[in-house]
Amino acid sequence: MTSKATGDASSAFGVMSNASGKGAAAFGAVAQATGDGASAMGINSLASGTNSTAIGSGNKPGEGAKATGNSSAAIGSGAQATGDNSAAIGKGAEATNENAAAVGGGAKATGKNAAAIGGGAIADQENAVAVGHIGDFINFI
Repeated sequence: MTSKATGDASSAFGVMSNASGKGAAAFGAVAQATGDGASAMGINSLASGTNSTAIGSGNKPGEGAKATGNSSAAIGSGAQATGDNSAAIGKGAEATNENAAAVGGGAKATGKNAAAIGGGAIADQENAVAVGHIGDFINFI
């Protein structure tokens, strides 16, 4: 149950942490930094996209922050940034398309170039912006 830093110039700290990408860094138990230049911080966090950053812990595998898009960032427990150049900030926030941004607990930006700002806000169309809390937000298209 040791940490593994197998990528060139990589670092891994924490039980079963893995830094396999070139220049990758994994900090925390079961943290996985598999993309080149990726950083994963927190229990069960995953950064697999090139130059991606995942910060946030989860109790089980898959529940930590997950940044799988290239140049993506996920910050918060369960936050997911899966689109290239996407950002998800807040517990359970999801940015799943290219250039999408979700800020706030449970915010979801699923459209290309979309932004969801506020707890539970949903921007599910291309170039859409949703601002406010779920059920009480304004959607700009």
